[in-house]
Amino acid sequence: MLGIIKYRQITNNLFDDINLHPIVKKELEEIHYALDHNLPCSKELLFWNLPEMFRYEINKLDLELRH
Repeated sequence: MLGIIKYRQITNNLFDDINLHPIVKKELEEIHYALDHNLPCSKELLFWNLPEMFRYEINKLDLELRH
């Protein structure tokens, strides 16, 4: 997770065409702080900011919607 957060922060800083919304930046910083200090973090916050970590749940929801 920290790798994904770092990647998003670095790409935001290096590339002009990639701009994270200030709220997203703040939420990524909150997640990063929580992970660094071994604090709990809400699943909703992780789900909205790091959806690639929840592929199984997203695919499951997609299958439920199709039926």
